[in-house]
Amino acid sequence: MLKINLVLALRNIFRNKLYTAINIIGLGTASAFCILVYLHLKNEQSFDKFHNDADQLYRVEETGLNQPVAEDKKSKGFFRC
Repeated sequence: MLKINLVLALRNIFRNKLYTAINIIGLGTASAFCILVYLHLKNEQSFDKFHNDADQLYRVEETGLNQPVAEDKKSKGFFRC
């Protein structure tokens, strides 16, 4: 049974070469993307886990406070848009 299925699969692969190539390239691209997303998420979740008190660590981020204020925003105040 396995031999029959393998022969049928190979026959279809050689008969539809373009369709097979498109499917294999798509499968490879999707697999690579999933692996990269998994590795990125694993890296982000393991940030500072090597400390003894890792559950007591907090990360503070500061964005845009040192950038110069545009001239039209100076007259409106700090919190107004």
